[in-house]
Amino acid sequence: MVGAIYLAILRLRVINPVLRRGVLDILFIILIALLAVILWHIIDIISNSYRRHIAANDKADMEPVIVFATRGARLLMAGGLFAFILTHFGINVAALSAAVGLGGLAISLAARDAIADAIAGVILLVDRPFRVGDRIEIEKATPGATSPTSGCAPPASAPATTGSSSSPTP
Repeated sequence: MVGAIYLAILRLRVINPVLRRGVLDILFIILIALLAVILWHIIDIISNSYRRHIAANDKADMEPVIVFATRGARLLMAGGLFAFILTHFGINVAALSAAVGLGGLAISLAARDAIADAIAGVILLVDRPFRVGDRIEIEKATPGATSPTSGCAPPASAPATTGSSSSPTP
């Protein structure tokens, strides 16, 4: 219905061009809003289908992954439609996306450890290398030694240990 009105006004030459442009812009936004509602429901249908699938396979601990993927898909959809609207109104989306990309790069470099921990958490949720009740042993850190996850060098006053059986040389 809205699409038919949009096309009819687009073909109508009797209306003032400024008024016609305003009506077309409003109808365009309504069309994008309808598209957003349709895509939102499609995302819901897919996530609910996957929820039923994992409930049937007794994998209830995958719920956080589904919520994360659903939110990511909705955010991607909203960003794409927003960029589409901005392009319609003549705003250069390429420059805007480059600026957002640089800002995202700066934030990701500043929050590198937090992002790595979040990704590791998602991987743990998906892989499930251990379950509730499993016993996990963690090695005690030797003072002054580096661990593969610390990313820090030992202090200059402490001897570095390499994990080999030989003693460190002075």
